[in-house]
Amino acid sequence: AEYFKALYGMFNSWHLAMASYNVGEFRVKRTVTKYYTRDFWALLKKRRALPAETRNYVPKFIAAVMIAKDPAKY
Repeated sequence: AEYFKALYGMFNSWHLAMASYNVGEFRVKRTVTKYYTRDFWALLKKRRALPAETRNYVPKFIAAVMIAKDPAKY
């Protein structure tokens, strides 16, 4: 939890914090600098900006949270 908090402090974005947890903070820093955006969803549109595993990790994490909040709905 402390590491996630530190990553959020670095990027000011929970999506980028999750991505950096998955692929590494330096890879995400390099990608943000290269494409001049801190918008995770914009980075997904860039070809090869992030590995496929990371591109899928964040949406899967969000889906898991949504299901956990209301499992009867799903």
